[in-house]
Amino acid sequence: MKKTILLFLVGVIIGSLLTSVIIIRYQLPTRIANLINRKPEPSQVSSPSPMPSPSPTPTEKSLRLAAFAWARLTQTQMKELKQIYNAQNSTDAQFLNIWALDMDNDPALYAKNEAIMEKTLSIENRSTSNTQTQNIGEQIPLSELYIK
Repeated sequence: MKKTILLFLVGVIIGSLLTSVIIIRYQLPTRIANLINRKPEPSQVSSPSPMPSPSPTPTEKSLRLAAFAWARLTQTQMKELKQIYNAQNSTDAQFLNIWALDMDNDPALYAKNEAIMEKTLSIENRSTSNTQTQNIGEQIPLSELYIK
């Protein structure tokens, strides 16, 4: 019984030694050889080409808010708002992007305009037979739509 246990242990030791020799001789040298034979690639340093910076785009939420208010303003108020932002020559779509970007950069302006939108929606959604809803411009002064 002692001989079988001794032979078993000797077999395990010899087997593990052979396995480690095989691993060291065949895998380790090839790994080292790959590292030694690896030739550094020539660095391709190129001068940075001037790339036009991408124009910032407003978030969808602020665009939706700007479009909501814009659709409810009078023509006079639209012109006045464009003058405030020095965007008299811009199209409506360009101005909405400018205004929405301003709302993205100014959380107070965004919150104020969002509150105006909620108030307007609640007024527009009231179902009263005797009164008609007015434009947002007739309900809220233009100075409420921006903060400068």
